[in-house]
Amino acid sequence: MVRMEVEGCRSILLYENGNGRELTRQDIPNTEFPLRNLTLYAVWDTEHWVIMLPGEY
Repeated sequence: MVRMEVEGCRSILLYENGNGRELTRQDIPNTEFPLRNLTLYAVWDTEHWVIMLPGEY
């Protein structure tokens, strides 16, 4: 799972294992991303990574 949290013009990308365990994070010092937060899911289909919105997961 990938979560993006935006505060002002800064954001943090959090990469988690889906059970709340943080694997890594990336600090983004400057962004114009219009949403305050976003969650995406990545699922391996044995050939490709498929990125999905929470409603598709």
